[in-house]
Amino acid sequence: AVLMCVGALTLLRWTTSVPAKATVQWNDLSPIPNATAGAFVGVSGGALIVAGGSDFLVAPPWNGGAKSWFDAIYALPEPLGTWMSVGKLPRPLGYGVSATWRGRVLCVGGSDSSTHRTETFALRYTEGGSNAAIEAGPPMPLGLANAAGVLVGDILYVVGGATSPSATSASDSLWSLDLTHGLSQASWEVLPSFPGAARILPSIAWDGHQLVLVSGASLLPDADGSPTRAFLRDAFAFDPARREWRVLHQGATMHTHAHGHEYRHTHTIQSHPRHRPNQCMGAWVHGCMGAWVH
Repeated sequence: AVLMCVGALTLLRWTTSVPAKATVQWNDLSPIPNATAGAFVGVSGGALIVAGGSDFLVAPPWNGGAKSWFDAIYALPEPLGTWMSVGKLPRPLGYGVSATWRGRVLCVGGSDSSTHRTETFALRYTEGGSNAAIEAGPPMPLGLANAAGVLVGDILYVVGGATSPSATSASDSLWSLDLTHGLSQASWEVLPSFPGAARILPSIAWDGHQLVLVSGASLLPDADGSPTRAFLRDAFAFDPARREWRVLHQGATMHTHAHGHEYRHTHTIQSHPRHRPNQCMGAWVHGCMGAWVH
């Protein structure tokens, strides 16, 4: 099996026969045409899909560089294949929530150069095709970026985030989108807010019984009133049946930022290191049967 990190493309192979001590080997893949952070990532039509995101093309932010936003959609049909351009997003967009659902890549929220967006849509790529179709879904009640999400069956959960680029406080909300009857018939529901500090960039996963929320960063105003971050060391669990949160740990290892995964095998993998020259912005599995799986 294979883990691929999008950014400076890297391939990780591992064996599933020894869960406690998996054998790993890193290999480079062909570079994505445009290096990007905050992209929407998923699997559709047997291909890995990477869409949108941003980068500092001229200079890094600490040297006064301006962020550029992207709308390109790329597909990688197989791990050792060649990236293809398969269309464009409705607008340049990044830092939203993405998940693979029924052969589509769900895309929720995100931000552009001026605001945080409310859109929900799905990218659908057909194997061997030249363009990814875009299917509209119900918008979120508020714009949200830098949130985290996990798909559990036909229910997408979205947690945390911020409502504007200049926000000095984050969201403590938990939302769900029930996709049982399809994207066009789905609607957003607000669930009980999580305990602890409101946050952006948390990690979230489904352990088979409950949502697990770990770490992230709270937003605070600095001396000039601009947003700054305080990284968190806590963990919580949410039981959807009881609609209740509980505290797991008040001192968990710091980690940001990972969308959640529901793996059918033994490995739970999160990978979102931030603020590095080549950021790894997604973790996806190529199964032993030769098809991309989430």
